[in-house]
Amino acid sequence: MDPALLLALGVGAFGVLQAGLNKKVGVDAGLSGAALVNSLVMLTAIGAFFALERLRPDLVPDAFRGRLPGRPEWWWVLPGLSGFFIVFGFPWAIGRIGATTAVVLLIAAQIVAGVVWDGLAEGHWPGAWKLAGAALVGVGAIMASLK
Repeated sequence: MDPALLLALGVGAFGVLQAGLNKKVGVDAGLSGAALVNSLVMLTAIGAFFALERLRPDLVPDAFRGRLPGRPEWWWVLPGLSGFFIVFGFPWAIGRIGATTAVVLLIAAQIVAGVVWDGLAEGHWPGAWKLAGAALVGVGAIMASLK
């Protein structure tokens, strides 16, 4: 099995774990406190990865190597803003509609966004099977959201 498939599955599982635990931490520390702790831990991990990339580039996959340019592009802030929205929005949604419904809707939205991204940004428009699979996920999301 392609390691990227396993990584994608792991990222999905960790996304639910992160949001669920942020919701629980938020009960004691508030959602902003949970997000702050989350962000400080993430910043520490990113700093370690950045240092590893500079000290031992042979340990970092080629796709992740790079250098900081002198002037970043304006849109470089969008991933961080997206992360902010996810860190605050997903735990809140879990608290309001439950983890199953929140996750199913998240996955359905990610599939739609993935189809659009693949087509517009990567030039890989989906075939009939992918579109049928995406439609099935959409139907599943509706069914899982019903009470």
